Amino acid sequence: LGIVREAKPVQMDDGYQGNPAVLDVTTGGQLVLGSEPSYQQKAPAFNFDGSLLMVTYSSIAADSDAPAIIIYDAGGTEVHRIGFEGTAWYGSPRWSPSANLIAMHRQDESAARYTVYSVDEARFIAESETPKVSEKIGGRWGGGDMWNTEWSRDGQRILYSFMWGD
Repeated sequence: LGIVREAKPVQMDDGYQGNPAVLDVTTGGQLVLGSEPSYQQKAPAFNFDGSLLMVTYSSIAADSDAPAIIIYDAGGTEVHRIGFEGTAWYGSPRWSPSANLIAMHRQDESAARYTVYSVDEARFIAESETPKVSEKIGGRWGGGDMWNTEWSRDGQRILYSFMWGD
């Protein structure tokens, strides 16, 4: 079970501050992922076959690493990192139920879009524009829960919802 150890909810930030970990529910043991506390949008999540873990990472230190999605193997070794350059960021990443694909909201200076990243190919393989933002809603800011991602059971479609539409 993916958990955030010593989690502290932080308003208007990336989610929970703490150490990502995996709790073995049969023994109560914990496998801590990474060495420093960080912000995570969600607790670590297993992929479709339980062989990989996704950690949504954003450093607590203002001058350190940019936001990333870090992929660990089941033993806790980092095997892949999806980096976001400059002011780019992501929200609501979700594993596919049938493959090593991650759907997410992604934004940078040029556009907001919904994307699918293939961990096996180490690249973004699909994207779509986000729906139009309503002209009736004023400016606001929030965390990674502003967008929601859900895959169809067969892993062929993605439901994308966000809080800024009509």
